[in-house]
Amino acid sequence: WLVALKLFCRMISGPFLGALCDYHGRKPVLMLSISGITAASWLMMLACRQTLIPPIWTLSFALALQGCTTAFNLCFKSMVADLLDPQHRAKGFVVLNHTDVFSRGITLCFVIWIQKVQFMRFDLLCMLAGLLGLLILLFCHLCLEETLVKKAEPEALAALPGLRHLLSELRAPY
Repeated sequence: WLVALKLFCRMISGPFLGALCDYHGRKPVLMLSISGITAASWLMMLACRQTLIPPIWTLSFALALQGCTTAFNLCFKSMVADLLDPQHRAKGFVVLNHTDVFSRGITLCFVIWIQKVQFMRFDLLCMLAGLLGLLILLFCHLCLEETLVKKAEPEALAALPGLRHLLSELRAPY
């Protein structure tokens, strides 16, 4: 149930996050994604520690939030496309995909090790993940440069209200 909820939210929010990434830039959307996973980590910790709200509700909200704000792959692929010239983009995407697979493998091994050895409680692990998220967010804010080069927009397009413009971005061919 929880994984299905997260994946459904990710499927629905993906096109909107992609349009936001193209309109507002890669850095703000990447920071939104980091904020979403950090907040979800804190909510998961809260689900383990409090008894007022049923934990399944808190976990459902946490994973829905994480699903709605997850745009890491989208941002990183956009950054590769922004920074590399066309003949080197394929290599950049291959490196990005290999890094993604490797990081997922390391994460899976770490989670299995934590479960097997009973190294620490889940709520402490979520708290550490939340603190790490805050550090990464600070690092991105201070050190990451925007890679999207803004193009001059026609006057009519600039006059559109926010949501109408976002939806027109979704219909625009890439």
